[in-house]
Amino acid sequence: MQHTRGLEERVSSMAQEDWDADDEPKEECGIFGIYAPEMEVSRVTFFAMVALQHRGQESCGISTCDPSGIMHRHVGMGLVNQVFTENNLKDLVGTKAIGHTRYSTAGSSVIENAQPVNIQTLRGPASIAQNGNLVRAKGLRKQLLESGVGMFKDTDVEVITQLLAANWKGNNPEWLERLSTFMEKADGAYSLIVMTTDAIYGLKDYLGLRPLCIGQIEVVDSNGDKKTRYMLASESCAFSTIGGSFVREVLPGEIVKIDESGITTHMGRKPAEKSAFCIFEYVYFARPDSQFEGQLIHSVRQSLGEQLAIESPPPKDADCVIGVPDSSLPMAVGYARQSKLVYTEGFIKNRYIYRTFIQPTNQLRKLGVAMKFCPLPQNLKGKKSGFDR
Repeated sequence: MQHTRGLEERVSSMAQEDWDADDEPKEECGIFGIYAPEMEVSRVTFFAMVALQHRGQESCGISTCDPSGIMHRHVGMGLVNQVFTENNLKDLVGTKAIGHTRYSTAGSSVIENAQPVNIQTLRGPASIAQNGNLVRAKGLRKQLLESGVGMFKDTDVEVITQLLAANWKGNNPEWLERLSTFMEKADGAYSLIVMTTDAIYGLKDYLGLRPLCIGQIEVVDSNGDKKTRYMLASESCAFSTIGGSFVREVLPGEIVKIDESGITTHMGRKPAEKSAFCIFEYVYFARPDSQFEGQLIHSVRQSLGEQLAIESPPPKDADCVIGVPDSSLPMAVGYARQSKLVYTEGFIKNRYIYRTFIQPTNQLRKLGVAMKFCPLPQNLKGKKSGFDR
């Protein structure tokens, strides 16, 4: 107990240290969780993760928890439909599941860093899937190592698992208290899904930087009665893929608990006076059929194109507007509509090339772009570029 208090004091002191930031891009993974004893949760999670594949293409994984409290896990390098087969999905039995598609914001792209991560605690086993970063991960990691905690990985999620497993007050706190304590101690841009033996928890950082939303799906139990089950996902597109529907977004600083009784909510940390949702979700990262803050991504991107045309109108002799597939296409449509110009395609995208921005190295990104876009010469021939003015 004394050892734990010392750890708590040292980790709390990190609030006075400089942020542990670097110049590497910090982007998002895809996370999903569902509680539905009536469904084959591993297969449902598989399809939801396919819908979230655009958020991470390096590795993926699924963890499930069966009624006896035993957790099953399978992870692998590559895309969801490459990693999972009928053989390994049938072994992932349970009443609830969480899934993860990884883009490495911290830690190298190796199988050891694949998620979800399963741990053992005084409160029993848990599985954790993370999207985002801890601001002071290296400092927190150092403090944990100095306290005698061993580490096997070099990712933020291991720091998170050790903070959640710690017996902070020496009284084996309940999971809600553990999660709240973690949120108070660890700043960052993150959303988490944590699966325990009795529930699934979703939480979002107090600034609301990283996305996490709640969905529901109608099921029929063994007695033929209809029930509503709940889910969590980085984006709402995951819900429609599996026949569910969007309910709302998780609020900044909120903890959502999903179990047999349905859904309950708690505030794990007081939200900031002004939220700071990541604008890059709107501009590039999110799928166009997802929605954030009550807005469809596709519609927002068209509006951005219209506004761009107002603030930076095209040259008078412009012929047409061409977007670069895929995220900019709605913006190009909006720009053309506002400018009263013809919208046309100038490039064809090779659909077998993955998202280039989230490749782990700049060399791979450049190679991907070179293979990704094929020009349409007849649509481009004789056209003037707006950059010529």
